[in-house]
Amino acid sequence: MKNWERYRDCLETGDFHVHTSYTDGSNSVKEMCEQAIQNGLRLICFSEHVRRVLFYNHDGFLSDIQEARQLYPRLKILAGCEAKVLDSSGSLDVSRDVLEKVEIVIASFHDFPAAPKDGLIRTLFSALKHPRIDIWGHPATFFKLADFTTADYHSIIRECIMRHVLIEDSLKYPSPPSFLDACRELGATLVTDSDAHCIEDLKLVTSK
Repeated sequence: MKNWERYRDCLETGDFHVHTSYTDGSNSVKEMCEQAIQNGLRLICFSEHVRRVLFYNHDGFLSDIQEARQLYPRLKILAGCEAKVLDSSGSLDVSRDVLEKVEIVIASFHDFPAAPKDGLIRTLFSALKHPRIDIWGHPATFFKLADFTTADYHSIIRECIMRHVLIEDSLKYPSPPSFLDACRELGATLVTDSDAHCIEDLKLVTSK
């Protein structure tokens, strides 16, 4: 069972992709939590950027999250990370130590070099095999690397379903509508996330 499945009931009312001033965000953990409550969120996951060698105090980050859990007990507050795919073998830019300390892991393509489509798909599939990956972050940054067909979309979606990996419907980097339609057609699980770097960008839950 993947860790995200523990929070399945919060997929619609949670934001699983949020950054803070520990990396390239503008606000603190507490500020983000306060805004999350105002926005009607039941869950917030701080999926902070990571590297194999970190450039910030990760233990301090985790301590802030623990403190926020005491201050906002009605909000589910998770520690996560966003790790970029490094190379064609699908390896992730994250240390084992971080993976042992976080609850949710997002794998994303950032500044990945363009390559033949078949090779890119193999790279994605290799990354998705990682047992700790919960979410494939903003697929749009992967799809910009080559021209993908509907058949490619179907193959990728089926791999995500087989690996029990959530597909992110990113508010910041929207996926092609045809890809999202294919996700729904094939029964993939989507999660709408903000990839917020400031309180103004946090996901807003509206009553139906």
